[in-house]
Amino acid sequence: MRRMSRQRRRPAVAGALWVLSCATLAACGGGGGGGPGPVPAPASIAYALPPTTWETGDVLLPLAPQVTGGAPDTFAVVPALPAGLTLEPSSGMLSGTPTTPTPHTVYTVTASNAGGSAQTTLDLTVVLARAENLAAKDPATFTDDDIRYFLGRTHFSTKTAEFDAVKAVGIPAYVDAMVDASDDTNAALESAAAGMLVNATDPVGLEGGFPSQAQVARYWMHLMLNNPQPFQDALAFFWHDHFASSTVPVESNATWFMTQQINLWRKQGSGNLRSLLLAMARDSMMLVWLDGILNTKNAPNENFAREWFELFSLGVDNGYTQTDIVQASKAFTGYRLRFDATTGQAFTQFDTNRHDTGPKTVLGVTIPGQNVTDDYQAVVDITIDNRPVAEFISKKLFEYFCYAGPTSVPTDAMAALLRGNGYELKPLLKALFKSEAFFSPKSKEGRVKGPVEHLVGFCRATGLTPIDNKAVTDPAAWPQNLLRTVDTFLTTCAQRPSQPPSVNGWPVSEEWLSAQNMLDRVNGVRECIRDRTDQLAANGGADPARALLSANPTSLEAVDQLALLLNVKLTDAERTQLANYLDTSYNATTGVVTPSPFSANNATHVSERVRGLLYILVQHPTYAVR
Repeated sequence: MRRMSRQRRRPAVAGALWVLSCATLAACGGGGGGGPGPVPAPASIAYALPPTTWETGDVLLPLAPQVTGGAPDTFAVVPALPAGLTLEPSSGMLSGTPTTPTPHTVYTVTASNAGGSAQTTLDLTVVLARAENLAAKDPATFTDDDIRYFLGRTHFSTKTAEFDAVKAVGIPAYVDAMVDASDDTNAALESAAAGMLVNATDPVGLEGGFPSQAQVARYWMHLMLNNPQPFQDALAFFWHDHFASSTVPVESNATWFMTQQINLWRKQGSGNLRSLLLAMARDSMMLVWLDGILNTKNAPNENFAREWFELFSLGVDNGYTQTDIVQASKAFTGYRLRFDATTGQAFTQFDTNRHDTGPKTVLGVTIPGQNVTDDYQAVVDITIDNRPVAEFISKKLFEYFCYAGPTSVPTDAMAALLRGNGYELKPLLKALFKSEAFFSPKSKEGRVKGPVEHLVGFCRATGLTPIDNKAVTDPAAWPQNLLRTVDTFLTTCAQRPSQPPSVNGWPVSEEWLSAQNMLDRVNGVRECIRDRTDQLAANGGADPARALLSANPTSLEAVDQLALLLNVKLTDAERTQLANYLDTSYNATTGVVTPSPFSANNATHVSERVRGLLYILVQHPTYAVR
């Protein structure tokens, strides 16, 4: 049953800068006459605000002028201050929040009374907040921390080899290559992963065509863990959350639909948005998941049509009506589920006899009646060409990779870029991952990792993936590591790839922060750390944990190296405490802790202390965020 879309948390929007300097001018004349005597003119006026740079959105707290001489009655400024800033005419108080970028301008503030006036100038520039700015960040300002942050958002983790690769060419060049390669085919990787779908009972020629739900999930886990281009799967997982469908209600003769869908996201996730939306609408897994195979001219089913507008292209109540849903559901008629008479394998097929042949009016545009093919292309084109699909998808991408609740400023810029490039996603992704907004302090505040990012990220960063060896009776095509342990813990943590909980996808950020879920995550990492025997055997007898450290680090250097690897932010006190941990030995029998200087070349120290330190670090609050 369809569920209502969840509400995303919207953190407070960070602010914005302006450059301000003051120059006090001589008081203007003013004479008096008669009465009790002349009124003294203001001698000078100034504002105690040093020259600085601010961004749109920052608050200027009320700031009173410093005036000498006679007290002013009125204050005025020319030209008008930037939008959002005000000058109180009776007190001269400056305040407000600049809302619009404004080029450098000299503003003259005049303080007046009956005796005369004094003036000061304000040199003021308002620039767009970094958190909202899609312009490219200056390449000369990128830091090592920027690289680690970038990899954590796009690669599941900060793997040492990937950090070195980014460092060698710089973030802008690496982003271009990363996005360009995001639809590449890696034959060896995909062949090994496909082996996880094979069963001994598969018909000849349909090997891998009848996988279990577990096999489908582990197929994608293998790709995530081993892909040398991890952004391909990180982006595909974004689309999996967006087009959330699950193998749970699907029979074993149709689970192969999900592997097709996974590869659709992996191959077209950075391609053309129009083509991707059409392919997803006709996708066999989606047709089954949202009852497209039950949608006929005699019994229209609104499930997919409703989610098409509400979740996939526009958002809840964003420019469509119930009538549009009804009309679109008629356009989406015609597909059915079929079965191969010989093998029993399921497939979907368009049947003209089930298709509504009449005209349909969707979003004010009429689709002519016909019975040659489906009307999916027409609905996709009408929606994209007449409604803010580009804005909706841009916001979803921005919130997933940057931060929740952005203003329309960065997402409108993204949408314009998307439309301007014929809905090709690669230019948009390149701009996003080089932008001031992506690297802004607001974006770096972090979002809580989902279990996939948490566990897959740890395995990729450290190489300590639990190894579940196949038995001699298992199909020869299966890889050596069957990933049962990884699958078990992702399932326990409620984020098994291929099985989102509903059409709304998975929880977001802080929604993952239950005590049980955090405990389950740590237990999963514990299995990664405890699997010493199999990991050493797979690594020729060497402990892969040793490769995470430099040649001969001190205990404090070892702490720093592993903290950087996992992008954990430690205080000085924590660093010292963890270094002391490495420099001690614990007797499990007696419970006695004794001093024992750490050596990275001591196999026992690596097996016990380095792995133990990794276990401690993944429980640090900063490891929970990306």
